[in-house]
Amino acid sequence: MYRVKPASTSRTSVKRREKWPKWAEKRRKMVKIMLNGESREVGAANILALIEEIGIEARKLAVEQNLEIVPRSQYHEAAIHDGDRIEIVHFVGGG
Repeated sequence: MYRVKPASTSRTSVKRREKWPKWAEKRRKMVKIMLNGESREVGAANILALIEEIGIEARKLAVEQNLEIVPRSQYHEAAIHDGDRIEIVHFVGGG
């Protein structure tokens, strides 16, 4: 527990810190992967979290994990493990 001073009053209130969900606990562990040919440490637990961590839009991507294409519908289920080789291709438009 920790104490927080509310902005509207001078009294001190006590808030309980909620427990991290199971998926968040897994996400906080750093794993070493090869991402597009470069060694990188990430805290993502799955492909979707990795895409969010990198900061790219998931709509126009192709993802390969250990030489297998990962369907977009399975980004949240495809767990990332130490030593995985992940290739992400981002499509851009132009003329």
